[in-house]
Amino acid sequence: MRMKSKLLMLPLLSSLTFTQALTGIAAAADSSASGYSDEQLAAHHYTYYYADAADASPSEPDAGDVMGLYQSVTDQAYGTDSVTGKKWGYGSSTGTSTSGDKYSSVRYYSGSTHNVNTAVNYSFELPEAGDYYVTVGVKNPWSARSFSIVLEGTNVSGDLSMPQTTLVEYSYKVHVTDGELNVAVKAPSTTPYDQYHDPMVGLITVQTAIPLSYLQAQIADLQTEIARTNADGTNYYTSSTIASANAALAATQVWADSVSNGVVAIDSDAAQIGTGGIRDQLSKLAAARTALFHMEPNTSFLPDQIMRDTDGNVIDAHGPGFMYDEQTGKYYWYGEYHNGVWPGQGVRVYSSTDLYNWKDEGMALTLVKSMDDFTNDPLISQLYAGRTDTYNVWADIRVGRIVERPKVIYNEKTHKYVMWAHIDGDKSADNDAQNYGKAQAGYAISDSPTGPFVYQRSYRMDMTPADQTDYYPSDKGMARDMNLFKDDDGTAYLIYSSEENRTLYISKLLDDYSDVAGWHKDGNVDASGNPVRDTSYKAVYGTDYIRVFPGGVREAPAVFKYNGKYYLLTSGATGWTPNVNMYSVADSMLGTWSTLSDPFVRTLSSDPDPKKAFNSQTSSVIPVDAANGKFIYVGDDWNGGSFANGAAKYVWLPIEFGQDSEMTIKWYSSWTKDLLDKMVGVQANIQLPEVITTGSTLALPTEIPVTPIGSSSSVVTPVTWSVNSQPVTASTFAMPGTYTLDAKLTAFNNKALRFTISAIPEKTVYFVNSGGQATSDYNLMTSYMQQTLINKSVAEQAYNASDAAPWGYTGTQSNPAGTADGDIFSTLRYLNGGNVSGSAAGTDLTYKFAVHNGSYTVYTGFNDIWSNSSRKADLYINGEKKTAITFISNQVYANTVNVTDGVIDVTVRNTAAQDPLINWIMIVDNDLTIAADPLQGLQVTATTSDSASFAWDKAVGATSYTLYRSASAEGPYAPVYTGNALSYTDSGISPAVNYSYKVSSTSLSGESALSDAVSVLLDQTQPSFELLVNGQQLGEGGTFEDSALLTFRAADDLSGAASAQIVIDGTVYPVDLTKGNDVIVDLAGKPGSYDAAITVVDAAGNKLQQSFQLNVTTSLDSMNQLLARYQSSLNNSMSQQLHNALDQAQHKLDMNRPDQAAKHMQDFVKHLNNTSVQAVDSKVKAVLLADAQALIAKWTEA
Repeated sequence: MRMKSKLLMLPLLSSLTFTQALTGIAAAADSSASGYSDEQLAAHHYTYYYADAADASPSEPDAGDVMGLYQSVTDQAYGTDSVTGKKWGYGSSTGTSTSGDKYSSVRYYSGSTHNVNTAVNYSFELPEAGDYYVTVGVKNPWSARSFSIVLEGTNVSGDLSMPQTTLVEYSYKVHVTDGELNVAVKAPSTTPYDQYHDPMVGLITVQTAIPLSYLQAQIADLQTEIARTNADGTNYYTSSTIASANAALAATQVWADSVSNGVVAIDSDAAQIGTGGIRDQLSKLAAARTALFHMEPNTSFLPDQIMRDTDGNVIDAHGPGFMYDEQTGKYYWYGEYHNGVWPGQGVRVYSSTDLYNWKDEGMALTLVKSMDDFTNDPLISQLYAGRTDTYNVWADIRVGRIVERPKVIYNEKTHKYVMWAHIDGDKSADNDAQNYGKAQAGYAISDSPTGPFVYQRSYRMDMTPADQTDYYPSDKGMARDMNLFKDDDGTAYLIYSSEENRTLYISKLLDDYSDVAGWHKDGNVDASGNPVRDTSYKAVYGTDYIRVFPGGVREAPAVFKYNGKYYLLTSGATGWTPNVNMYSVADSMLGTWSTLSDPFVRTLSSDPDPKKAFNSQTSSVIPVDAANGKFIYVGDDWNGGSFANGAAKYVWLPIEFGQDSEMTIKWYSSWTKDLLDKMVGVQANIQLPEVITTGSTLALPTEIPVTPIGSSSSVVTPVTWSVNSQPVTASTFAMPGTYTLDAKLTAFNNKALRFTISAIPEKTVYFVNSGGQATSDYNLMTSYMQQTLINKSVAEQAYNASDAAPWGYTGTQSNPAGTADGDIFSTLRYLNGGNVSGSAAGTDLTYKFAVHNGSYTVYTGFNDIWSNSSRKADLYINGEKKTAITFISNQVYANTVNVTDGVIDVTVRNTAAQDPLINWIMIVDNDLTIAADPLQGLQVTATTSDSASFAWDKAVGATSYTLYRSASAEGPYAPVYTGNALSYTDSGISPAVNYSYKVSSTSLSGESALSDAVSVLLDQTQPSFELLVNGQQLGEGGTFEDSALLTFRAADDLSGAASAQIVIDGTVYPVDLTKGNDVIVDLAGKPGSYDAAITVVDAAGNKLQQSFQLNVTTSLDSMNQLLARYQSSLNNSMSQQLHNALDQAQHKLDMNRPDQAAKHMQDFVKHLNNTSVQAVDSKVKAVLLADAQALIAKWTEA
């Protein structure tokens, strides 16, 4: 605690102004030296000089202090005071440090000689010879040292210690004979003597003796002040500060009586400067008067300022939890009671009806001082009477153990108030070490919201499932920072940090809220019917509990529910130091939680740091009116773990909702509950484009209609648009990328709605997402580039010079980073050089692209996801250095290049040890001509007997699309669909009408021209087919040789075939309609008669099924053709032998000798089976053998 001067806290009795006081001084100076009235002396606290060394504002003393009688400024060089005419001030060879209060602003010796005589000197002209009282004080801002005090040439102190940043103050009586007092704050008698040990002084006061009458006047003044009342007759000051002041009065009166009774002589040194003397008594009274506190009812919230209860005392309830109690109609605030120290001394509770003013209700949970309390303490012995587990209670909640973040909910089933808290300390119950080894959650119950709560026990909690990664497997079931949430159906959940603060857990509680449900799958109870834990852990993941952000290192959870969504606020884990607090959203408590987002937003440069949650850590969210979106964020400003003098404070701020599940927390230095009316979530009734062209100027409206959540009507509000807090102009979207467009709604306290818009350049031929991840923003942007993009569906690849149009990254010394659920600035490729100079991987990360010669713009994106400020590199394009790269953050560069050799080379070359990286590359062909599509991509995608489905292309900048229909190509056209989809099915249309359709797109600037028309005549006829052999149609029962290929072709002139197949001899030959309307059937080696089963279905669902008889034959000519087809499968020798066999067989047939022909065919078979010559492909062999055997059989029968 910063000490105060005993001398200088005396209140003024006189109503004299400073000017009036000086006038009195001048008058006195004209009379005799001792001609001051007692009123004048008292007005200046019997002080001649108040020398505040190095005072930055010398015209005014510190608050509560007064100027001395003989001075008009608080510090000056030795000389005549310009107002009083008195000579006084400091000597030569001094320097100053002017920061801080009267003790911390110091004047120090600044000469070059350092020895035992080094000193800071002051001299003061006095009215007459006599005794005076000198006080010297200082708070040394630098290293510790020693000093001594010399008055009138006499060392009155000896060597004294001057610690760093600690107030030291000494008072002495000195006799002055020559009318001038000389004060020296001098070096000590021993070394060291140097600039680091030179003397300094903060404050010197020179006073006369203080009479008892002055003290008695102060007693009377304080008595009068205590007696002040409000207009209604009640005490003006709080009862606790009145009690403290009365105690000070009583003690001072005892001392004053001792002087009046002659026990103490007022002019003695003991009375004037001794401990407990008149100066101490005056200081005591002044402190009591200063501490008197008038508590006006609070009418607003003042975040991060001291909050006081209705009796004026600092609210001491940290890590707070809040509950509104329906039965009492009050809010209750539960928190760690620290009483200036850590760990806390119990759980304190306050009550309020308006959230502004809080009444101290005392201790909700009282800690146990010792085991004797269970017998001898009136409260503890009563609360725990009959308990057999008092040792366990003592082990968990004795004074010195850690009881943090208490939270309370009411159980309608048991009619009990249930408190859960983080219970910690050493794992050994008998070890008083204050550490976080125990890591358990404990609960207490009460019949009243104000307690007393009776502690029950603590537990370890749920554990990591066997199939998931445990981030602290050596210590299962830990529970630290925690919170409670009670859902609308009464189900309660414990949310806590586990796995050494690496993973958050959400665990469902039993119906009586006495434990987590996962430890009670067997339904065991004790003799009294209380739940008993299972002998082994059987919790079901996803039903009893979940883990949230595994390995994410989150703590300080707080959950609330709004508009059917669950919100979870958490902080990072950095001890007492504030950090980025973030939120997540889920559809159910045990469901999937969204990616973390930071809700804290700075609106003024003077606001505290939002990246430190405005110097707070999440503790609770108060649902003031959940249905109407009224919630208050409450966080702790831990003040580095120092709780003295109310230094650890609370941050109360409204939570603001935007669209969908967006929320923000803004800084308000002062606010009232009326502000919560503007915090409700809204839905903006406006469509903005998802993608625009770089350089676009958006025609944004100045007013938009919005619908508050829970309301059926909309409100038209003025709106201000910005990107990165800057107005939207023609240059806003100059670079490609994704932008957040903020819309501030005037009618809703400048509520900011956020819209995401991506900007892409026209004529983009390459868009590479380095690392190869197809992130959602990459997919969105490339979906608008398909007409020009070369890498339409490949985000990244390695460069292969043999490709027809090679492109990609070169070399093998690079690695990707990032995941598909990120964005184009969180995914990247880096050179894997180990972040060292002279790496074998080299210095360059290079991409190459094959292009036509001409003019190009190359866009490159950079963001170091590891935030390495030492990473440095240069960007080269086609060997020319373009720029030094800034990697932090989301930096985009645009460079033009004229290509003459068909290649664009993009190289990132490191200029420091850190590896180079790149996030993405876009290449734009400035010379490219894009052919306009008069249909705007409009096409019929499907028809039925009474509907037609359509699709059309995306249009950059579009907010919606309109499909028009007409029964005549000439019109008129009427809209049948308007929306932002890219397809539509027009149902209920006549199959007999030839309809025409057109499409348009609408942007913020208006509607485009309509496209050309497509016509639709619905199909109601069966599809058809044909079988072709050598280009000639095969009729029913037709015959063809097996060397010929059979073509099966499906046809539908209107809607087109949807599926088609032909089945021959059990083999299905489907038509791949993505490649054409026919399929080739090869029946080589399958002579015979077949009934083919044919099925064709068109897009309208019309189906054709037909059996078709066909005959397949073979002949020597057919076999010769097959030998020619299979020539590559036969070597020359085998081929010659087989051809010879066929030729000889033909010769015999020509002689009408089929039996001899059959023998040559048998030779054909022998040659085919002769493996010593060459193994023939099994499929080829099977075909040729089948045909040969068929001919042998045919000729043998003949």
